[in-house]
Amino acid sequence: MQRYIQFSSRSLVLLLVTTSLVMGQKAQPTQPAKQPVVPGAYPDAHLAVYRNAMSLQDYATAISALHYILAANPTGAPYADTLALVYAQTGQFVQAGRLAEVQLAAKGYSDLRMEVKALANSQLKNWVKAIDAYGALFEKTQKPVFGFEKLKLEYDIKRMGEAALTAEQLLKVVPATDSSQLQVAMLDGKQVQTVAFRAGLLNLQGLILLELKKRDMALAAFNEALKLNPDFEQAKNNLTVANAIAAK
Repeated sequence: MQRYIQFSSRSLVLLLVTTSLVMGQKAQPTQPAKQPVVPGAYPDAHLAVYRNAMSLQDYATAISALHYILAANPTGAPYADTLALVYAQTGQFVQAGRLAEVQLAAKGYSDLRMEVKALANSQLKNWVKAIDAYGALFEKTQKPVFGFEKLKLEYDIKRMGEAALTAEQLLKVVPATDSSQLQVAMLDGKQVQTVAFRAGLLNLQGLILLELKKRDMALAAFNEALKLNPDFEQAKNNLTVANAIAAK
């Protein structure tokens, strides 16, 4: 899943190539680790209905089948996680978020549960909860995509001090040799160009530093981004803006 993200009045727009794990995962239940067999705990018919419904993209029926499975065995955590995932994948974020919260409280942390919570709260505009969840994911996994989501939300709601710290943490785990990429909107707003993930981070860090009135540091960030991608249009534009501000 790719999506445009509007960052600021300077029209920094990123089209992410690095995608959220939740939206890319296939919703298939995992059988519980060896547990006593309980007659009727996971009715074969309901599981077959679930699988057939998913193959047909009949998500309403798939969700109903998962509810029947959980009714037969309320402790079936893998199926509850699958249900939360299907809710998230079908845009039912209220239900996805609530179920993820219940599972986190009852069964403890998992990357999937926390990501469903993060995604749901982000989509529901519960910004602080989403930031906290993405922060927990980044701390646990050190995966830049989660730190980036946290950074984007902090920037969106103008928590610039926190955003600056998050940018620094991200840059520590994304070396100059990193091969991850972003697609970034060009100045005409119609075309995109591919740049290094680190270059995109540096460009956003520069905008954050400009907001914090740290112009020299912002200039350095834009210049470093351009060393990685000399044709990075957004970084060139932002460097020009920063130089104009510094000259005043």
